[in-house]
Amino acid sequence: MKRPTYLDAGRKMRFGKPSRRLVDEAEPAPDPSTFPDFSLGTWLVQPALGTLTRGDRIVSVNTQTMMCLLVLHTAPVQGVSRAMLVARVFGLEASEEKIRPCLSLLRRVFAEDRSVRIEHAPNYHYCLWTGPPVEGRLTPGTNAQSSPLLEPITGITQWVNRPRQRAMAISLALVLVGLFAAMLVHVLGGMGHGLNHRVTGISAFAAEPGNKTSPSFSPDGRQVVYAWAKADSADSHLYVRSITGGESRELTSGPGADRFPVWSPTAALIAFVRTADDHCELWTVSPDGSNARRVADCAPDVIGPLAFTADGRALIYPNHTASLLPSQLISVNLSTGALSGVTNPTVGMPGDSYPALSGNTRRLAFVRTRNPGVADIAMVETTAGEVTHVTQDFSELAGLLWEPDSRTLLYASSRSGPSQLWSQAADMGTPRFLLSAEGEVRQPALSADGHHLIYERTHCTHELVTTVLDPKASGGTTTGPETLGAGREPQLSPDRKTLAFISRRSGNEELWLADASGESARQLTHEKADWLATPRWSPDGAQLLITLGSHGNSVIDSINVATGLKRELITEPQASYPRFSKDGKHLYYSSITSNMRQIWRRNWPVLDQAVQITEHGGVVAEESGDGKRLYIVRADRAGLWSHDLTPGGDETLIINDLTRIDAANWYTAPNSIYFVSRRTDGTAQLARYGEDTEATRLIGDLTLLALRSGLSPAPDGEQALYTRAKACQTDLDLAQIN
Repeated sequence: MKRPTYLDAGRKMRFGKPSRRLVDEAEPAPDPSTFPDFSLGTWLVQPALGTLTRGDRIVSVNTQTMMCLLVLHTAPVQGVSRAMLVARVFGLEASEEKIRPCLSLLRRVFAEDRSVRIEHAPNYHYCLWTGPPVEGRLTPGTNAQSSPLLEPITGITQWVNRPRQRAMAISLALVLVGLFAAMLVHVLGGMGHGLNHRVTGISAFAAEPGNKTSPSFSPDGRQVVYAWAKADSADSHLYVRSITGGESRELTSGPGADRFPVWSPTAALIAFVRTADDHCELWTVSPDGSNARRVADCAPDVIGPLAFTADGRALIYPNHTASLLPSQLISVNLSTGALSGVTNPTVGMPGDSYPALSGNTRRLAFVRTRNPGVADIAMVETTAGEVTHVTQDFSELAGLLWEPDSRTLLYASSRSGPSQLWSQAADMGTPRFLLSAEGEVRQPALSADGHHLIYERTHCTHELVTTVLDPKASGGTTTGPETLGAGREPQLSPDRKTLAFISRRSGNEELWLADASGESARQLTHEKADWLATPRWSPDGAQLLITLGSHGNSVIDSINVATGLKRELITEPQASYPRFSKDGKHLYYSSITSNMRQIWRRNWPVLDQAVQITEHGGVVAEESGDGKRLYIVRADRAGLWSHDLTPGGDETLIINDLTRIDAANWYTAPNSIYFVSRRTDGTAQLARYGEDTEATRLIGDLTLLALRSGLSPAPDGEQALYTRAKACQTDLDLAQIN
């Protein structure tokens, strides 16, 4: 039977730490050795034995994990707080970090059929949910050797596994290590640390009209296959072109969209995704265009890049069997059509995508998305099955691959503004900026020898437009948006007479000024930076704050409006998103500390010591219309949260449909918050949250909303300014690597 949750009880969603007095009164967790066996969902829990059993599936857990489960099982309907859970299992002085491995293990076990879930509740509480299992869920088999990624056990492996021969094998291995240590060091030293700072030239590879996407190199690195949706066609087909240039050769034809091609390791096949009329299928075709064959069905709402296994006999791709389930990585055998689950994400998240198998086949890296725009790289050892996290940015990811050394990952991420290319050691290394370009860089592909890099580059023409905030005031209808000129991220001065915006009118991203109607534009900066973002006026209108990004980092600069003189204001790592308090006495911004973006506050105009406001991550912060509360976009989850003005204060979720993608697309007004809400298909709508009614009302569609739009009030206060992507095109660029 399903246990009621805090949502069922209609409780106020108030987040904060419990009082110390309650924690001091914590009783020890139930003793597993004396606790009777009980059923939980489809599982039989045997505390004294430390086991969880489902059919022939038996999972052993340690004492602390079992105690954690017993505390959750015996907790009241509102759940148990994190601090109380730690105190009861580990003692009063234990760190809250100690409980994470226990919760993580339980969630992985219960994820197998979803009959049990550990859910978040108010005040950092946890509740145990039980219900029927989710049907149709593919999960990894109980036999570890059934994984399609594992290498078969050879005679040598079996010999080494024998007790007597193991010692001989270790001794032999030590001798070999000693003999080849110098050579190994030399080889690894020559391989370096990935591709950083070795890009020697970039040229256009495919720049014809239309969108060219998802490039993949042939195994010999001489050709590239990609998808091309021509400007005059609603369909997309696959094309092959030599890296030396020349005409492209059409590989597929017919109705539908053919996308995400990938070349097999043997060069005998090219696999791709075909969608048409809400149907999705996996296909393979020979490089000459013959022998096209349907392989399997897929879900049209979770399609993405594919990956071949090392032997070319199976494909790994994202899929789900029901719309309520997350996307998981599935393996399909090309000969038999047999399906096997490869990853097993938690229900409630978008799920897994972008599979990338290392060259030595030991590791599978993939993108795990927790919420729209909140993702990280995860990795599983193909011989163990334990999922680990490579990044902890909580940023949108759009492409992932292994570099030739099988130790370093290259990926496209928006961790520092627009999507750019980064590389990072797989074993929790530090992200290193690789390259950026005009627009958004996504979906990188690397030749097997590591000498050529190709990627998508999406560039758009932007225009500033207005939309009515209250359709009822104009007779219940809204006419088309009024255009104020080319640019993006508009911001109106305090006196409502001058408009600041970012534009490429001069060839580079620069800060521009115009009158409130968009006329008489003049260029204010001459930075020639990689990118600019989030302009904000000072309370007196004399300065503009701007986030300036270059070589993977960002700082906040102040620009004198009258003279154009620049002053470097905040240089903390990845500083961005400046916003002023309502009384003009404080400046809020975010920067990264301890691998997580947090909200900080400084006095204005004299910047004193920064005060950290958030503890659990924050991207953007702005005070409420009356200046009594602080609204923040968190780093690790969707929604807009109300936060005390004091550091480390309570948090309340007030808007649940603001995604990280729209972190900068909202603003506060008297008694209101205007923000961008997304439908399930990703289309944008303007919405208003009433602080007095605590209700959200949809206003209307924001047609062609740009990726980095910005949202601000128009001069009359009855309209909003935003950015529309008037025309976009995706091209392929080719980089030479030394």
